[in-house]
Amino acid sequence: MDIDAYSWFFLCPHVYTNGIVYRPGTNRMISLKTFHLFFISLSIILTIGYGIFELVTPSNPGTVSMIISLISFAMGCALIFYCFRVIQKFKTI
Repeated sequence: MDIDAYSWFFLCPHVYTNGIVYRPGTNRMISLKTFHLFFISLSIILTIGYGIFELVTPSNPGTVSMIISLISFAMGCALIFYCFRVIQKFKTI
């Protein structure tokens, strides 16, 4: 059996990818800090995106859609403020 360089690479006990070493049996879980920032960022994008969606294509004609979009924008701004507070808190931890 002839083993070339590429097949030998896959038979190695660990694989180097972008400078990070992945070894079998190691636990590669995402940290709570990273997940929290990801989830807050996703929430900001969704709430502001929904506010824009309500302005462009109103679900109810008139002021109801405007109120819903303003509430969504306010929640997005509150989440941005919360994100900055969480980042400051994580710097002290």
